[in-house]
Amino acid sequence: MAEKTLARLRFLRYILKENKYTFTTMTKTDELIEKSMKWYHYIAGFFAGVFLTNVVPHFVNGITGNAFPTPFANPLGQGLSSPLTNLLWAFFNLLVGYLLFRVSRINSKSKLGLFVFFVGMVFISIVCSLTFMNKAIAH
Repeated sequence: MAEKTLARLRFLRYILKENKYTFTTMTKTDELIEKSMKWYHYIAGFFAGVFLTNVVPHFVNGITGNAFPTPFANPLGQGLSSPLTNLLWAFFNLLVGYLLFRVSRINSKSKLGLFVFFVGMVFISIVCSLTFMNKAIAH
């Protein structure tokens, strides 16, 4: 039993020792990714988070048959749009968000890019929450 444990520890030490260069390379790759991103990539990432998050309420209300405000509602910002309009608006947001996400060059190694993307998500969530807080009361 002790021999198997020692053998496993030796193997683990060997793996960690041999992959030391890989860990260093990943860190340098992370730095290169961050350096290759320009300011406009971060702006695109922020708005990708905004548009992709905005898909959720419009899609959910559209497929459940509920009326929900869209930019096409009358009066603007207060009226309710049909479920079909909400679905179309959700798919438009999905398309724009996807395109912005691709332009932004965000990936799992871009820590600042991911942070900016999630800030966009949080921003639109709070704005929508405050904007539609009284939707049920008004209608």
